[in-house]
Amino acid sequence: MSILHLGQMTWNEVQTFVSEKVVALLPLGSLVAHGPHLPLNTDVVIATEMAKRASRKLSTHGSQVLICPPVAYSPALQGKDFAGTMNVAPGAYSNYLRSLMADLAGMGLRTVCLVSCHVDPSHLQAVAQCRVALAGALGPEAMKVVFPDLTQEPWVHLMPAEFRNGSGHAGHFETSCMLAIHAEHVREDVRKKLPKVTASLTAGVLEGKSGFAECGGPKAYFGDPAGATSSHGEDFLEALATIIVDSLEEPKPPA
Repeated sequence: MSILHLGQMTWNEVQTFVSEKVVALLPLGSLVAHGPHLPLNTDVVIATEMAKRASRKLSTHGSQVLICPPVAYSPALQGKDFAGTMNVAPGAYSNYLRSLMADLAGMGLRTVCLVSCHVDPSHLQAVAQCRVALAGALGPEAMKVVFPDLTQEPWVHLMPAEFRNGSGHAGHFETSCMLAIHAEHVREDVRKKLPKVTASLTAGVLEGKSGFAECGGPKAYFGDPAGATSSHGEDFLEALATIIVDSLEEPKPPA
């Protein structure tokens, strides 16, 4: 079946291809500090790769897939004190996503999956607010907007232990993913010398702390980036792609 990229198509091709049977994947990323070894757009890169891999799986299942250009700016409150981080106001971001969803629905799409591994609480809350606001707001043939929140069940238990423990930001998990996607973008000379940070970003947030440094990550990373490998990244990315596919499956009626 077909996999097309919206940004690479002409308007005529979009008009011909898009129908209610097409599944759209919209990667959501951020521009936020990811330690001294990963680029600011790490979340954008990983989300885009998740969409590509998920599209291949969906295609083998018989789906037609439209991959949208990523949304690169989003709420990133935890990294706001680090140079280069772009922290978009959550309300503005939620409204922006609502506008995008309305336009995608106007094109004739009926299923959109928001693809993201950016788990800053301000971002997750903005996405949740958007989805609540969209409920019943796109006309009688409402579009289904799917968002597998990796911090929640049934998905979180499929994530590596570092992620579940709240130490996944720019650590072994994300660094491995980047080594598998774009190893040339990882500052290897820096990464290999980074000590493991055992502090939990999640625990810090729950304790009311604000920002990476206050939560125990003074260099904007947590976990063990020095232990990252591209082979682990391949495994993580395949698991992430499978989560996207599974999230799009219709729930089965109880037996």
